[in-house]
Amino acid sequence: MAQNRVLNSAQAADTTATETFTIDRTARANMKIFESLSIDISRIHKADMRGKTFSDFMSNKFSDINISQNFSARYNPRIFDWLNNNFTYSSNYTFARNLQQQTSGRSARVSSNKSADFTFKWKDFARSVFGVGKKKTNTGGRRGRQKPKSQPLLVFQEEEEGARFNPLKLFGSFLAKFKDIRFNYSERTNISHLGLVPGSPSLAFQFGLSDTTNLNSVSGLTTNTISSTDNQSYTASSGLAFGRAIDIALKFQHSEQSNQSTIISGNSSNSWVKFREFDLPFPEWTVRIGGLSSLPLFKSLFKSVTFSHSFSGQRDITWDQTPDNETRRSFTTNFRPLGKLDLNFKNGFTGNIQINNSKTLSQTLTTGGENQTENTDISVTANYSKRSGFHIPIWPFNKKELKNSIDFSFTFTASTSSRKNKAPGKSDFEEQDSTTRWSISPRLTYSFSTQVRGGAFLEIGKTDSKRIGKTSIQEFGLDINIAISGR
Repeated sequence: MAQNRVLNSAQAADTTATETFTIDRTARANMKIFESLSIDISRIHKADMRGKTFSDFMSNKFSDINISQNFSARYNPRIFDWLNNNFTYSSNYTFARNLQQQTSGRSARVSSNKSADFTFKWKDFARSVFGVGKKKTNTGGRRGRQKPKSQPLLVFQEEEEGARFNPLKLFGSFLAKFKDIRFNYSERTNISHLGLVPGSPSLAFQFGLSDTTNLNSVSGLTTNTISSTDNQSYTASSGLAFGRAIDIALKFQHSEQSNQSTIISGNSSNSWVKFREFDLPFPEWTVRIGGLSSLPLFKSLFKSVTFSHSFSGQRDITWDQTPDNETRRSFTTNFRPLGKLDLNFKNGFTGNIQINNSKTLSQTLTTGGENQTENTDISVTANYSKRSGFHIPIWPFNKKELKNSIDFSFTFTASTSSRKNKAPGKSDFEEQDSTTRWSISPRLTYSFSTQVRGGAFLEIGKTDSKRIGKTSIQEFGLDINIAISGR
């Protein structure tokens, strides 16, 4: 129960009062129907009690000005050890009544979310079906005849222990190299209905199971009273892992959205590859190869060498009225990195070499114009750190220990970018702008002790832009830091 009273007065005016008097009723329940199924629901009613008495409250003679409800259900069945499932459903419902608009002030909104997650575990599947990776149990205790323990039944059971060749087990070992397959699906819906006639929206609408309130809108409204937004998406990912040396990850994504109000519009997005003659849905990938320091090319200089490569591509479509009426289409291709080497030298140096490339193509289908941007950059970094210390054996230092260290870093970057347009009816792109830049930046920092630290840095670079022109960077600096503390 809540009550609020506001008094406003002036010397030459009568006192006015603004009063609100509301009552909140809240109910909540949760239930675990099965071990894997549970539901949760809560509901709050807010009523306007101005001008009402306690007998009106007991007789239910009042009107709700706000109703909110939250509902969720979770289902987690465990069918197989190698398959995890997770299903969830949730909805949020709100009913509001604006007392300042007695005729058209009723509105109802509901949002619902459905999701499903699956995880297929290749290693557990291979262990369960083919016996790959099962540990042999070494029975101990007293000697003598023992009752053999029952073993889990495999789909493909070996006849004898230590068979010379088992193709099924070999196939199971290959399956165990795959990463878990993860699949996620989600669907979100938002529906709003304004200007409702008196009444209560349908129970199915309140739980997000229907897109209609089963109530009409009041007549005479000039705005659109019903609007909705629907979102659907799914993601699938997996990969391969050959020990710690080679790791390959794959991921595919899809999403789509539709909006309905005074107009209908929407968009969709897919993992995509568009390169020369290839123009089709394709998953993103990431490749990592370690242990390259054992190769003759790297063995004498490096402690460890790792190579990585990544690709992500996407196609986005915008449509109007129907999904077939596309208005805009864009393709994005990213190789970040196109190639990268992480290097750890035997003499203490560390560094990396990385090349990135990205390209975007945008097509305006209503006019036929196209825009294209492309960026390529390369970076080389190197770092070296050394820590040491020594004592000063003469007076007045009294063998004071100085902890000195040296840190060196080097960075080189170079990049090119271009922007091209193709006018409607033309067959070739025209370059609108292009930029090339490079820079070199070494930095040296030396610590004489924990209180004294100094260093120097240098940066040299150049930028050449078709639109702006040429600019150069030449910067040099020294810095000294001395920490002073009194005791």
